[in-house]
Amino acid sequence: EATPPDDAPPAEGTPDGTQPEIVTTLAERGFLEVVPGPGRAEGDPVLEQTGYRYVLVGAPDLEPAQNDVLLSLIDDAPDEPLPAVVVSARVPPTGPDAPEPAPTVVEVIRADDVLAAEVSTVDEVDTFAGLLSTVYVLQQLDDIDVGHYGQADGATALLPPIP
Repeated sequence: EATPPDDAPPAEGTPDGTQPEIVTTLAERGFLEVVPGPGRAEGDPVLEQTGYRYVLVGAPDLEPAQNDVLLSLIDDAPDEPLPAVVVSARVPPTGPDAPEPAPTVVEVIRADDVLAAEVSTVDEVDTFAGLLSTVYVLQQLDDIDVGHYGQADGATALLPPIP
């Protein structure tokens, strides 16, 4: 039986002794706290297997600074794009005298040429089509081009290609 050389990268899904960059970033910023389980020590890597995919969820009523935190997770990604899809729920209708709501994180990404080319988005994730789109994008992340799905401005299709 042949074994890979010592300097070969681990096969996808096998522990590599490190944790994803996004997990480290969330912990450093105080958004994630991990209590080690049995047989684990403080500082042990979290999610040390490879091949994870992420759903970054924005809300329709976030302040722009809160969206900036989520956007910084994408911008701080290493050389390779973060294996993620960014989603947000429908923006509820407002009355005629209500102020214009802040743009959702999906709207911000779609309006930015660089981010729009790097990150798939799904609007109206609180609908069946939005949930289905999210699952399909995650399932095919390595096999389809970046896309923007849903019914809001900037969407390129209602659904991604069906696997």
